[in-house]
Amino acid sequence: MAGFGGKRTLQARPQRVCSYATEAALAGTILIDEARGVALNSIGYHRIIDAVRARLDLQDKSSMRSIFEANDEEGMTFISLIEADPLTFQSFERAAIAAYSEAVSSGETFLEWDELMQKLASDPRSAKV
Repeated sequence: MAGFGGKRTLQARPQRVCSYATEAALAGTILIDEARGVALNSIGYHRIIDAVRARLDLQDKSSMRSIFEANDEEGMTFISLIEADPLTFQSFERAAIAAYSEAVSSGETFLEWDELMQKLASDPRSAKV
């Protein structure tokens, strides 16, 4: 197509984006405290939070509502342990340890799992501290 001054201009063409690429590009975060968190791609984020949630017992699930609230009720891609009291934090940590152990034994772990486990263990609310 001829543009200003007879120069040829290109028209933008719509690009087709693969849904997997789009999903992988989106990020989620697990906030540990005011200064620390674990940033993940969308796939890793959902794998971790789904695995942790599956290992919470019924009593823990009710206490976890505030942790998962931004994700579940507001559609945000983060969960927050910032305001979790020590017992709630430790319940989350126990479920994360169980989920991590299963991921390791099945060969489905990734670096962010290790980062999450290190940050949970080093938090003052941890049962390990």
